[in-house]
Amino acid sequence: MGESESHTEHFPTLHIVTPEFPPASGGVAGHTSLLANGLRARGFPVVTWCSKGTYCSEEVERGWLRPELGNFNYSNLVRVGRILLQEGGCLLLQWVPQAFGMRGFNISFVAWIWYLSRKRLPVYVLFHELYNSFGVGLKSDIRAMLYRLMTLTLCRASTAVWASSGHYCRILRTTFSCGSKVEILPSGSNIKLHVDPEKVSLIRSSFLDSCNSTERIIGHFSLYGSAVSRQLVDCMVCLHQAEPGLQFLLLGVGSRDFVDRISRTHPSLASRCHFKGFLCPESVSHHLQSCDLLLQPCPDGLNTRHTGVMAGLCNRVPVATFTNWRTERFWFEDRSLLLVRDGDTDQMCRGILRLLTFKQTLSDMGVAGRILYLNKFDEDKLIDRIAGRLLL
Repeated sequence: MGESESHTEHFPTLHIVTPEFPPASGGVAGHTSLLANGLRARGFPVVTWCSKGTYCSEEVERGWLRPELGNFNYSNLVRVGRILLQEGGCLLLQWVPQAFGMRGFNISFVAWIWYLSRKRLPVYVLFHELYNSFGVGLKSDIRAMLYRLMTLTLCRASTAVWASSGHYCRILRTTFSCGSKVEILPSGSNIKLHVDPEKVSLIRSSFLDSCNSTERIIGHFSLYGSAVSRQLVDCMVCLHQAEPGLQFLLLGVGSRDFVDRISRTHPSLASRCHFKGFLCPESVSHHLQSCDLLLQPCPDGLNTRHTGVMAGLCNRVPVATFTNWRTERFWFEDRSLLLVRDGDTDQMCRGILRLLTFKQTLSDMGVAGRILYLNKFDEDKLIDRIAGRLLL
């Protein structure tokens, strides 16, 4: 990797179309930045197209970032489409169904992608999400039907398709007849490992009683969506009742509101909770490493889409989570995580409390998780796969 910019003429220009980009804190934003930087380091000229916002002026000035899609309305799509066809290369779409305006009814946007593909601009699609389920209500059913239509159109327009989980790959192969052109491409972690034992020790000491060597910190890292929050609260209440001395470290945007909600319903638990909202990636890494274990409920079952789990594995922190039929098989091949059947809160709490009594076991789990991450989700390997596909 690391070809100089003088070699970029040997590679096609890659136009990444994304709904968000840093400093936005979403997983798609971080993933897009990782792909753009990694492919650029391999010699690809990469231009990222996104919505309007406040971005790094250097990237905009160098032409690497072009926030010209605005709110993805018709006039912006037409203007940018002309530029893409004129400049040539290929297009990589970071697809999230509800993220391109029109309250999720992105028919015009998808038609635009289809048009570009008919004009012989190679289109590659990475599905971060697919669609809603039927049966919730008429409006939701209409949305689900349109999402499926948009997914089918994108599949037909694409040269190759990637999906963020094995479950999504199965759906795209069977329901949308993508066949061999769909591959799994996990998102990995935007929070890289930053080793600094002194900083980690200082963080731990700020939360723990120095006179009580048996105290433990259980962490969590997410955006605190409603489904995750419900499972997380159930587990935290169970753990607190069994072991009142546990400390809980809540990381990520939304952690303060989450703790505020707990304080209204479980005040004794709230007194053991510590929240840290937005932090820089290096600080997040240090805070993750200060935890004895990371509790990451996955309402839809553990799969490769869950970046909170990825962050724990990447940073050598033991992870406890739930599994179901969507969970990819390789997760069960070793003992790098504590895996419990979906919804079994009691079993989850018993497993966590048992693990917390064995310091060496926790350490071994953290190392095994790091090895699993490097083998399955290392960004260099994932970017090499994309680069190889673009050059076919």
